[in-house]
Amino acid sequence: ATGAAAATGAATGWLALLSACLLAVHFERGFWVAATVAMVVEPGLGASLRNCALRLQGSVVGACFGFTALALTAQAEALPRDALLVTAYSLWTFGCAFVRAASATVSYAGLVAAFTPALMLLANECGGIG
Repeated sequence: ATGAAAATGAATGWLALLSACLLAVHFERGFWVAATVAMVVEPGLGASLRNCALRLQGSVVGACFGFTALALTAQAEALPRDALLVTAYSLWTFGCAFVRAASATVSYAGLVAAFTPALMLLANECGGIG
């Protein structure tokens, strides 16, 4: 039974990844769809849904922090702004690492909450946000 469950999980994962790739064709930066599916897929449906929920939680919390940090430092000069963002992000990452280490049930959400603002801050520096 274990072999059949593993085969079913693998087939489900590949089907989800293929569906995500087909869906990604319709978006400008659609590669993120397939990348997200590849990161959250697990052998069982329940585990995959749990990872999806944790990824959503971490993304929302991390995006709130990222937007807040960018909004609060929008009017600052370049050098102090960068120093403020690095300091704030360092403290944020420490907090997320604590959540990841302290709680096994939401550790993945803590990981996602840590790297989401980094992607936003990098995108902002490249001219992609606001």
